Amino acid sequence: MKVAYIGYDLSGVRTNSFFAGKNIQVTYFLRHSSVNPSYKPLNQTPILTDDLMISTEPSDRTVVENYYFDKIKNNYKFLESEIGSNAAVIESGAAEKAQANSSVVQSLQSIIDIQYDSKNKKVLIEIEKHGVEEFDFFLTEQHALLSLELEKKNIHLFSKKMKTPFVWTTFNYKVEYAKQIQFQMANSSFFIVIDSDREFTTDNWMHSQLQNDQLHVSSFQPYTQLMNPAFQKFASERIQDQLADKLKFIQIKSLEGVTLSTVDSGYKNASTLMKASTAIPNFSFWTDAQIEAYMQAHIIKKINKINLNRNLNAAPEVEL
Repeated sequence: MKVAYIGYDLSGVRTNSFFAGKNIQVTYFLRHSSVNPSYKPLNQTPILTDDLMISTEPSDRTVVENYYFDKIKNNYKFLESEIGSNAAVIESGAAEKAQANSSVVQSLQSIIDIQYDSKNKKVLIEIEKHGVEEFDFFLTEQHALLSLELEKKNIHLFSKKMKTPFVWTTFNYKVEYAKQIQFQMANSSFFIVIDSDREFTTDNWMHSQLQNDQLHVSSFQPYTQLMNPAFQKFASERIQDQLADKLKFIQIKSLEGVTLSTVDSGYKNASTLMKASTAIPNFSFWTDAQIEAYMQAHIIKKINKINLNRNLNAAPEVEL
């Protein structure tokens, strides 16, 4: 069984060990094949709100932490449904990070065309300097960022009904610590809630990741404005103003760049047009156990159905 997997970055490669355990050969076609997100899983990321850091573990929360978490619980559940997984799975400690060798990770730009061979029931991908390769099944993150890249090649994988109103956008800043702070955080991730009384996450919840003198702030930004330099400047300045009140121990020195991601890839309402294909999440905020549970419950079921139908069609007629 051969599977093709279109994704935005290396977060999708975390599925490789699962496929290997099922004896499924997978080739990843990635828009950014050298970008490896370092987010902690959503359920392991603390939340800063009202000058209080809420623990990730419910049993460790104080009465005050529980009070403030109850205020933002609905927003948290919504965010969980968008970028994480609410699967109740038992974590087995530090799982080995999945790795895929370079031979099965290719650039999305290397794809020339994608077709479905209805006679042989195969997905055909024409690859630059390689020729046409056959696959039994096709997985893709369902997002406008990928659709745009493919449409440049006249490849239309998604229904026109697919909508991406907001895109997970990261503003990358260089910072310095307040003089009274005598250390730097090697890697600290947390969500910041600007106003715990607001009933929505957009422009209210931000993910913050401190890596020494680098601060990466991510949030949902309007898709239609993302390529507008004036909007990027406006959004960056607004974020800096919001952070000045929340993170008083650092000072933002400069904006180093803006990056985008397919976090929240709309996989629950699949809009893939090709047969033998389905949408798949971006797994940046998922635990390894959640990924495995999702793959087992949803993807393997679809792959097995494909195999069953092929076996039935291939069965020889029985003469009586």
